[in-house]
Parts: sequence; structure tokens; C-alpha cells
Amino acid sequence: MQKDRFLFRAKISEDQFREILRLFALDLNASQIAELLALNRNTVNRYVMAIRKRIARHCHRGRCYNINHGPIHADLVNGVRGRNPSTLHVVIWLFEEQGNVYTEIVPERLTGLMQAMMRGKVRTDGVLETLGLANCKAIANLNNKKIFHIQGKGDCGNTIRTAITPADRFWGVLKQRMVKMRGIKRAALPYHLKECEFRFNNAQQDIPHLLHAICEA
Repeated sequence: MQKDRFLFRAKISEDQFREILRLFALDLNASQIAELLALNRNTVNRYVMAIRKRIARHCHRGRCYNINHGPIHADLVNGVRGRNPSTLHVVIWLFEEQGNVYTEIVPERLTGLMQAMMRGKVRTDGVLETLGLANCKAIANLNNKKIFHIQGKGDCGNTIRTAITPADRFWGVLKQRMVKMRGIKRAALPYHLKECEFRFNNAQQDIPHLLHAICEA
């Protein structure tokens, strides 16, 4: 692997870079990797973030949705009132395809609408289809750790569910990861989200081998 193709001016050897990649594949954080390899933590942080960015690029290539940013018509649920949900919350869409789960952070302009759907103030009928997200299976709020499952037409998502779906399992893994990371900076969240998606969808694969291939691409 050509280290200088992958990254900038940090003066580490090819072997040290391979060790960083190996330990990252084992899901160690940058501080742990820096301590084990006796490297500067800021240097390791830069490499780890660069790896996450490569993972995010790799995941976006295979995404199974196409967001339509056109105008949206939403029908309010009769009898439900309340103030507009905060746009400061981070909300994500969860998609399923052949047992895999794919994610996308909801754009800020749609965060209020998605939270209104989660609270039962807006009907789900047609909204996601209008957005080009017909295969969205759930909406999750990362701030209050709540998930809303998309049901069939005419359903507001309150039907009792008995089966555990891939989206449920991914949501459990993501929440555990957020606890493990003790909070994630908003700017870095998209990369951590894609890393979690990558690890979840490739849990039965050789993660180190896949990471090498992604970094060499």
C-alpha cells in the first residue's frame, strides 16, 4: 500500500500505517492506537479520520436511495397540536436492502418534518415516496435515542411489532457505539455513522482485508 497516496505529511513508516489500519479494524479508538504504537495521538487521529472518510466514500457508492429535493406536501394528523420540533436534533433515515442497513442524516430543512412524523403529527403516507425514499424502514433521533418504524400505507407507525428487523439490530449497535465513543462531534458524525454501517453490513467479512482494499482504491 502506498501510504503517501493515502495521506499527507505525517512522518510514520509504512509498517506503522499498516498497524494503525490493523488496530482500527479491531475497533480500537485513536487514543488506544496511539498508546499501543507509541505514536502522537494527533497524528493517529488524522489517519483514523482519513480512514473513516474513505469508508464513507465507499458506502455512498452502494447506497440504495435517491433523495428528491423537490416540494413536499404533508397531511397533518387531525386533533394533534404542538410547537414545531427543534431542528437542532440529529435525525437519520434507515434503509434496508437484502439484510443490509444503509443510513443517511436527514437534511436540516427536513428534520422538523421527520420529527413531526415520529411524534404522530404528520401522516407518513406519500411523504417518503415524494422524497424518493420509499424503501426507508425507520427514522431515528440520535438526541433522544428514539426510533420510529415506517409501517404500511395508512399506518402512523404505532402498530405492535414482534419481529426484530435489521434496522432494529443496527440501531442497537449504533447506540452502543455512541456510548462507547462518549459522544461524537457533530462534524465527525457522518463518518462515524458510515463506519458503523460498514462494520454492521460486513460483520461476517474480513474487515482488515476490506479496509486495505478501500484505502488502496
